[in-house]
Amino acid sequence: MTYPYTVVVYGTSLFSSTVEASLRRQPAFAVMQVDNQQSDALAHLSLIQPHVILVDMTDVLVETVMRYLVEQPATMLIVLNSRTGGMFIEHDRHTALTTMQQLMGAIEEHVARPTEVSAQSYQQKE
Repeated sequence: MTYPYTVVVYGTSLFSSTVEASLRRQPAFAVMQVDNQQSDALAHLSLIQPHVILVDMTDVLVETVMRYLVEQPATMLIVLNSRTGGMFIEHDRHTALTTMQQLMGAIEEHVARPTEVSAQSYQQKE
């Protein structure tokens, strides 16, 4: 089965696991977890080539993710904050995502038009 949206959840926090579980229930999303303690995490990310990487900023060191994004700048980075329950798109810190619908809409739009992402349209999709 081919999935239109490949998402990597980087790290193992409870909040990121909850978001991962919600995305796994959606048939359009291929969701994989990459353990931030994995010694070959960068190679694993390169093999998967995700459209989106979700990172909990309170749980992981994102050095590997940043190195991957230098190599693959079209990849969308969504940062989770388990302390506040918030999510935001890294390239536009003003785009807060407050629902799973907004998160899925942001991913769908990014994959459809990765170079023309309209941050404000995510807020209006619910």
